[in-house]
Amino acid sequence: MFLKWTRFLFYGAGLLVFTEALLTLGQRLSASPIFPSPVFAGGRTSEEAVRDALRRARYKPHARRFDKALNSGGFVDDEPFAAGDRDLVIALLADSFGVGVVPFAYNFATVAERRLRHAIGGNFARVAVHNFGVAGVGLPEYYYLMRTEALATKPSLVVVCLFVGNDIEPGLGGRPAAGRTWLRDRLVLRVPRRVWTFIDERRRGGARDLGTDDRFRRDVPAYVRDFRLEPPSFTQRRYLEIERQRLEVCRTDSPEVDSRYEGVYRLLREFQAALGGKLLVVLIPDEFQVNDSLWAEAARKPAGLDRALPQKRIGAFCRRSKIAVLDLLPVLTAAQRGGPVYHLRDTHWNARGNRLAGEAIADWVVKHGL
Repeated sequence: MFLKWTRFLFYGAGLLVFTEALLTLGQRLSASPIFPSPVFAGGRTSEEAVRDALRRARYKPHARRFDKALNSGGFVDDEPFAAGDRDLVIALLADSFGVGVVPFAYNFATVAERRLRHAIGGNFARVAVHNFGVAGVGLPEYYYLMRTEALATKPSLVVVCLFVGNDIEPGLGGRPAAGRTWLRDRLVLRVPRRVWTFIDERRRGGARDLGTDDRFRRDVPAYVRDFRLEPPSFTQRRYLEIERQRLEVCRTDSPEVDSRYEGVYRLLREFQAALGGKLLVVLIPDEFQVNDSLWAEAARKPAGLDRALPQKRIGAFCRRSKIAVLDLLPVLTAAQRGGPVYHLRDTHWNARGNRLAGEAIADWVVKHGL
């Protein structure tokens, strides 16, 4: 009996090791949402991991996405160009907010470009906001894109869009997330959970965000212009789960969260060292920060939570370090009182939120000059 169980455990362990290796290979080769992104290696971000994450996340050049053919870099934008002596070029680095989740004309980078051309276009031969948005990436990938692609366009300003929801990531500061273990991070456990979540969301009518963003391919849905007609992307239960996980960055008494912020500061210093005064950090709030009813549902026990902590901490760091920062929380919070600025249970801006953000960035450039 002992030998039988020993053999069983041996073959079972071998099967788990083989399955983990197979899933790791799939993670490296596939951009499927069932695989978590392999960004962090040993608590620090390796360049190899960053390149791998970008390779998996980027769209194919010239493919059609939403209502537009992508450019040669796989970005949702016109073809970028290097600025000449009489051109104004701004490079914008972002995650899925840059990709848009709205038709191209409504994208906040497009709105900013259009507003700048109207306001100061007469002073330049060409004005462009080059959008280097890639869904599912963060600050390490932004930095790599800046060095390898964005700087080639000779921008007068580089806009780094920092989304409170998932850019203040576990691992940025080198300290593992509280409660995480080696076993919990194994793909053989994580992938089945992600697959089940996806299946459950689809069964309940949600998960529209997972691989289904061709919703604008043929026309502009009526809900783009009238938010009251919009169907939800997630079920209520799943959306609250997502937002409650993101509340971690608002904890005032967590060493692990403190470490995340230190990682953000370290990366922003690297951006500043490379760009000097050509850097603008744009702070994108999560919906729980602007939507009072969502905050009340998500933060059931708000003790130990500061709703605006990310903006306070990162804003204070930028001011101390003489890094230009634009906090979108006030303008979006004020606008939310007149109607939603985020898609329904989606975490991304709707057309109205994109317009407000694009106008705020353009107005900052006009006010402060370059």
